[in-house]
Amino acid sequence: MKQPKRNQKVLYCSITDQLGGAEQVLKMIARNQPETENHVFMLRGPYTGTWDDVTGITIHSPSGKGLLRSFWHLMAFVRKHPKWHRIYTTHIALTFLFGIMIRRKFLRKNEFIARESTVIFQRFKGIKLRKYRWMYRWGYTAVDLLICQTDFMKQQFTDNIPWLARQLNIQTICNPVDTNYIHKLASGTPSHLFPTPYVITAGRFIPEKGFDVLLHAFKKLIQCYPELTLIIFGEGEQRDNLSAIIKNLGLNDKVFLPGYEKNIYPYLRKAELCVISSRKEGFPNVLLQMMALNTKVVSTRCAGGIQDLPGLFTCNTEDVQNLCQAMALCLDSDTQYCRKLFDEELEKRSVCRFLGQIDQHLNE
Repeated sequence: MKQPKRNQKVLYCSITDQLGGAEQVLKMIARNQPETENHVFMLRGPYTGTWDDVTGITIHSPSGKGLLRSFWHLMAFVRKHPKWHRIYTTHIALTFLFGIMIRRKFLRKNEFIARESTVIFQRFKGIKLRKYRWMYRWGYTAVDLLICQTDFMKQQFTDNIPWLARQLNIQTICNPVDTNYIHKLASGTPSHLFPTPYVITAGRFIPEKGFDVLLHAFKKLIQCYPELTLIIFGEGEQRDNLSAIIKNLGLNDKVFLPGYEKNIYPYLRKAELCVISSRKEGFPNVLLQMMALNTKVVSTRCAGGIQDLPGLFTCNTEDVQNLCQAMALCLDSDTQYCRKLFDEELEKRSVCRFLGQIDQHLNE
C-alpha cells in the first residue's frame, strides 16, 4: 500500500476534539499512518486530550470557544502552515472552508480527500439545505477524492448535484474499523457500574438517533424481560426531552443517561444486547464497534447497506413495535454463529484496506 512519506505533512481537519463517528475515522487513519508527519487541526476549542493516545501527532486547537477565536485560529494556522501533501476532511463545513482556501491559493496541497459524513439531501430541508448546496458549489471543486460511505449516499449526491458529481472523483469506500484497537480498549476497566443485564446504545442526543423510539420500544420489551436496564451514552440538545420521556414512561429506575464516555468498549462487550435506533445515518460507526465486541446486535435500516450485513438483526426506522420485536428475537436467539460472520465482514473494512482504496482511487 502506498502511503505518504515521513517528510510529507498530512493534515486531519476536525470541528472539535469530541469523537463522533467522523472524527473517529480521522483518528483511525492517523493512528495507522505512523510514518507520516501527522497534524490535527481543530476549529473549536478547548482541546480535552482525546487524541493523546496517537503517537507523534501535532495538535492545533484554539485555547477556548467563540466564533472570533476560531476565525483567528484558522487564519494563523493557514499562514503558518500553507503547504501539505495530503488533507483530510469529514465535515461539509470544513471541506468548504479548506476548499475555498485551496482555490484562493492560501493553501497548497497534493491531495485533498473529503469524506461525506451524512446523507445531506435526505436529512435536511429548507434554508439549511440551501446553505449546504452553496457550500458544495464553492468549496468542493478543490476536492481530489470524495468518499461516500455507501452506494446510497453516492447516488443521493449524484442525483441532487449532477453537475458537481461529473467534475469530482466520487467513490464509495465503506467505513473502516480498527478491531485490534477496539479489543485493546475493551479490556479496560469500566468507569461506571450499571445493573446487569443491560441493553446499550450510544450517540449524540439528536432526533436523528431515534432514542425516543428506543425508549418506547424498551418500555414494551421489559414487559417480557423485566430484568433488563437500558444505557444510552452521549450528550446533546435532546437530553431534557429524553429525560421527560423516561419519566413519563415510568423508566427512571430502568434507564441510565451517564453522558459522554471516552471509552464505551468495555460496556459494549458486556452488554446483553447492543442497539442502533437511528432514523437517518450516513453509516453508524458505532454499529461496527458493536459487531466487533458482541454477537447480539440490532439496528434499524437507517443507512444504505445495513440490511446486507450478515448476522445483524434489522428492523424498520421509526417503528416502535418492529424495533421491540427485533430486540426480543435477538435476545431469544443463539447468536454464536454471528461471531464468524461479523469477523469476516469487519476484516473487509480494515483500516489498511481503507487506506489502500484511497491510494487506488487517487491514482486512477
